[in-house]
Amino acid sequence: MLCQNDHEDDFGDDLRLGFETDEAEQGQLAVVKNTPGDDSTRELITEKEIQDTYFSARFDTVQYGTCGGRPACLLIITFNFHASNPKLRRFRRASIEVKFSTPSLKPKGKPLPVEILAYAPQIAYGMLSFSKVTSKMDLSIPVTIGNSLASAAITPSISRTSESLQGQRLVMQGSERGHPPSRIVWSIVENDQHPDGVAGIPSKVRAALIVGLKEVNCRFVGEFRVDASVGWTVDPRRWPLSSKRDDPVLFDTSRPLLRGYKELGPVFDGVDLGALIELGEVRRDVVAVPSDI
Repeated sequence: MLCQNDHEDDFGDDLRLGFETDEAEQGQLAVVKNTPGDDSTRELITEKEIQDTYFSARFDTVQYGTCGGRPACLLIITFNFHASNPKLRRFRRASIEVKFSTPSLKPKGKPLPVEILAYAPQIAYGMLSFSKVTSKMDLSIPVTIGNSLASAAITPSISRTSESLQGQRLVMQGSERGHPPSRIVWSIVENDQHPDGVAGIPSKVRAALIVGLKEVNCRFVGEFRVDASVGWTVDPRRWPLSSKRDDPVLFDTSRPLLRGYKELGPVFDGVDLGALIELGEVRRDVVAVPSDI
């Protein structure tokens, strides 16, 4: 399992979707809170809604076991990007950031990072599609023939036209940050040349990861940040101006969140995270080439 990165990176402490509303719609963008006195992991990580545009993130399951001989936690998360009218408004791209930490034992000390051992997807592609690109080059060189009293000027020109195919596909890529890695960043970028004429990122994305713990019985927290870009609109409520903060997600090794999901442990070493993920329309080895090229 790949889980090493030497790059340090600070984690922003807000979770946001680029929407702003008036007071009448605050319920639709209300922050997600933990239940007072309840240290169990909540199912809903976040959700944001503006009329016909909706985003949410939920845990499919949170399980505890071991990985590489050490205590570990396996998480599967489903992100939903729902635009009811994608031809008018759609999610063009999204960035998902997750960071795990444990409280410091020192008074007012900084939280201690929780190491990420493995994650998926690391990189995934959607269907490859092509568009025809035509380029034309003209070259003109003035030439004078004869003496100064009787001369003639001609301008020979050379023209060349060429056609080529330009490929495009949806891409989701992740990278772990910090040393040891305690933060994951995924980026999703649409295929704006999708053959069905409607682009946008997938409506459903499932990711999986395993974090290593120092003790069998412990508690830690996860901070989630999501930035999503909607297709061009004159509606200021959909401009990326606002920032909403949800409560950190609480984790307790004595309280797994199964939600009817099959148990994958207690040993996670042999778990294929790639088999657990989903990226909407992903199709491998499928190429749509214009028939007239």
